[in-house]
Amino acid sequence: MADRIIPIIFLSFMAISSMVLYVVALIIWLATVLFDKRLYILHYFTSFWASIYTWVMPAWSVSIEGKEHIGKKTYVVVSNHQSLLDILVAFRIFFPFKWVSKAEIFRIPFIGWNMTLNRYIKLTRGDRKSIRMMLEDCNKALAGGSSVYLFPEGTRSKTGAVEPFKP
Repeated sequence: MADRIIPIIFLSFMAISSMVLYVVALIIWLATVLFDKRLYILHYFTSFWASIYTWVMPAWSVSIEGKEHIGKKTYVVVSNHQSLLDILVAFRIFFPFKWVSKAEIFRIPFIGWNMTLNRYIKLTRGDRKSIRMMLEDCNKALAGGSSVYLFPEGTRSKTGAVEPFKP
């Protein structure tokens, strides 16, 4: 019974908190967009927002190692994608970056809208024009001093083994 109740409570918490936290994100965006060109403040708030979910779920234990090696440089962060938790855990680094994410995620109420506020980078899979635009947006982000975070396999690994990278 608990194996059904806990996910229902957790998903309800995520839905309600996302509504509230999106409003806070919108206020932060409005207050900082003119002087925080890379949207670092909003991204750090988004990192906090995502981290809440890993902090409150009792079954999840997350530890971050090696964060001290991240400097004040611009990076292209490449990661394999084994579960939906990868995204929440990546935010726990509290390091500013622009996600590359499939376009469908941007349509999710509150969370996707926040991704748009953060100017994360959209990609429509299989669409050559979108792939070209994504590469241009990544180059602009990097040239502007923002790091880029992507999953080059293009989807979650079903086996845990690293799949071939998308071109």
